[in-house]
Amino acid sequence: MINTRCEYPLDQLQECLDIDPHTFHGGDPAQNGYFFFAFLELPPPESDVSSASVQMTFTWPYESGYLGEEKPSDPPDQHLERLAWLKRIAQDWANPVGELIKSMPVDSTLLPVTIAEWLPSDGFPRKPNGRVTVVGDSAHLMTSFRGEGANHGVVDVANLIALLNASGTDAADIGEVVSKHEKEMIKRTRPATFNARQACIDANHYSSVKLGSPYLARRAILTEE
Repeated sequence: MINTRCEYPLDQLQECLDIDPHTFHGGDPAQNGYFFFAFLELPPPESDVSSASVQMTFTWPYESGYLGEEKPSDPPDQHLERLAWLKRIAQDWANPVGELIKSMPVDSTLLPVTIAEWLPSDGFPRKPNGRVTVVGDSAHLMTSFRGEGANHGVVDVANLIALLNASGTDAADIGEVVSKHEKEMIKRTRPATFNARQACIDANHYSSVKLGSPYLARRAILTEE
């Protein structure tokens, strides 16, 4: 993955504004791959500032044969090589994104990002005396392709606080609280992490973006009474 921050003249971004004034994303039906676009800073209507900054994130299938490469392609090490790689990926892309990449300023930020996950499991002992636990990415790092990681982190904290408060004015049994928290958290986030992984794979293979794919499926957290 390469994450970019670029600045363009406002008139060059008008087509993007017409699509959506916040974010949009898409894929490549010919050679596969995925992009995400977001406006970061837009000047107010009365401003005399004539440019805006945007974020564009690019991913591609990590497999041999992509763009004719013999081996799976990691992001290049050097800045200019990364820029050339993005232009190669987007050489046949439609506008407005295709033109934005072809004219991407050389001083743009091009940051390589490793896509990673941590699959939660009760098989990994990590509780000194059962009094220490983890929440959020520390417990269940997942890819961003379903946009669920932060949501589950919020639920982790909310559930943990509820368990701590359940004892009322009595002292909470921390070991029991940690055990209940982790049991619920693992049951909820382990399938979510699997779904995020598959969503990442599907997003980068255009023919897989269809009904039934975790990339398109409803985001929901189900609880049991």
